[in-house]
Amino acid sequence: MQAFHEELLPHLSLLRGQARRFGEDADDLVQETLLRALEAERRYRLGSNARAWLSRILHNVAVSEHRRRARDLRLHAKVAVEPRAPIESPPRLEVRRALATLGEKDRQVLELADVEGMRYREVASALKWPIGTVMSRLHRARRRLRDSLGRTASRRARCGSAATGLAPSASCTG
Repeated sequence: MQAFHEELLPHLSLLRGQARRFGEDADDLVQETLLRALEAERRYRLGSNARAWLSRILHNVAVSEHRRRARDLRLHAKVAVEPRAPIESPPRLEVRRALATLGEKDRQVLELADVEGMRYREVASALKWPIGTVMSRLHRARRRLRDSLGRTASRRARCGSAATGLAPSASCTG
């Protein structure tokens, strides 16, 4: 590991210079590049061209960031063009109850990704899970939460406040 770090460190100033040319936040690009390089350490062959390897990673990071920003801009433009009626969010008590029905792993992955706003890679690192596991568990957890909240919403629409637990009703116990 020490030899790997010794090969990378001399190229930091070069990376910063290259990152500035991309017009993005140079420090963020360099940081993400080094993070990806460290994650891929076992694929790097000591003594090979570290400068070219790091430059390629930097380029890929910059392209990915550019694509993400372009996608975000398109999404924001689409949302701005297509106004929609506001969606009524479920009361907090219903969300807490729906979360309580989920398993521990589902709650963990939802909390990190959706509440804390972590990226998939960060969630995978925090939970020590493969990223594919994070993606599939998050998908299933979101679906289960959505289904649970949908059942509560339809029950609330059918039974009024009885579904919220405020006034139990014999006709709405099912």
